[in-house]
Amino acid sequence: MTKTPLATPSSSDYSLPSKPYSIFSYLSNSKLSLQQCAFTSSVSSVFEPKTYKQASSIPHWQNAMTNEIIALEQNRTWDLVLLPQNKFAIGCKWVYKVKFQAHGKVE
Repeated sequence: MTKTPLATPSSSDYSLPSKPYSIFSYLSNSKLSLQQCAFTSSVSSVFEPKTYKQASSIPHWQNAMTNEIIALEQNRTWDLVLLPQNKFAIGCKWVYKVKFQAHGKVE
């Protein structure tokens, strides 16, 4: 089975990344309105860290993590307790996602 592109990128498309399997190799914005192009561009240009190390080096992600911890504490989401013997704590991890409002602005 061969992979067939849905659309051929045109010169009016945004600059194409050099990665061989980039979604931009298969999509075109030539039929989108200017407002839709602006929204697509703003959504696709936002960086989302993959690790805590990445996020902790960026000030706005540091603020987001601090605000999240404060909200969890204010909502009394958990209690600190001693674990019974032979019991293990449930692990957790940060998930970094940017939320957008309906018109494309970062929430």
